[in-house]
Amino acid sequence: MKEWKVFISDTLDKRLKDDEFVDKVGKKLKKNAYTGKPLGYKFLREKRFEGRRLYWLVYEKFVLVLIVAESGKKDQKDTIAEIKNMLPLFMKEAENIYKNF
Repeated sequence: MKEWKVFISDTLDKRLKDDEFVDKVGKKLKKNAYTGKPLGYKFLREKRFEGRRLYWLVYEKFVLVLIVAESGKKDQKDTIAEIKNMLPLFMKEAENIYKNF
């Protein structure tokens, strides 16, 4: 069983890097990147907890998970649309992380 490398995108608010929910989900993602709910693509996923939603992208090519956003229910559609629009940017970020890791 491979272990995924989990990173938090630079686009995500820095305060979430020390967030207990983000840490907990990150630990689960190391074992199974495809946990949570798929959002239109196999590689775009979401996990809900107490009204919060955490979003990540799975890059099989790099064995890498990139946590990219967090939102509440009210902002869910806008957040997902923004993530989809930023997919090329996130791919470049994932490539850079992979090259430098």
